[in-house]
Amino acid sequence: HRVHMPWTGTLRETLHVPGRIFSVAPFAVQAIPRLFARNERLVCHFDTDFGPMCVVMVGAVLVSGVETVWRGSEIPRYASRPVRKDWRGKEVALDRFAEMARFNYGSTVIVLLPKDVVELDSSLQAEQAVRLGERLGQVACAVRTYQRMATFRRTPTEGATWFIPTAPYLPQHLLPPPHERAAQPAPLT
Repeated sequence: HRVHMPWTGTLRETLHVPGRIFSVAPFAVQAIPRLFARNERLVCHFDTDFGPMCVVMVGAVLVSGVETVWRGSEIPRYASRPVRKDWRGKEVALDRFAEMARFNYGSTVIVLLPKDVVELDSSLQAEQAVRLGERLGQVACAVRTYQRMATFRRTPTEGATWFIPTAPYLPQHLLPPPHERAAQPAPLT
């Protein structure tokens, strides 16, 4: 199952967090508290034209193998501690919709964005099947590069479940310092 970039970005760092490999089927998500925080995962931090973006690849039963297009196999066997890799200065830039990674079977991808960046479509439903390029919402802030409203589309792997939480779930260390944050003009119509 392939994972594609939801937005153009430059890789800043990756963090492999060892953990369990519970099933991510709906029954398991409901029954196991904090399942997505307990399963093994690869957190990919990107810089984008609207700020930071994290794409979190969550492992599951039969799926503790993740390969990225920039490195190949990313999840070491039997890791016992988190492993951080700094990619700054290596110019790993991926375009929107470009393949980013793949699960060796299939699992869940979580996309984390700064607060108020994306206005999700009201028609989105939990566990809704989506396809590459399907519209999920709109970028709500004026994107510095384009200075226009842009469409944000979900780019899932087949059978994967995507969640798109916003701040306060985004760690504050991922946000630029207040003096570097651009004022957010009203969206253009």
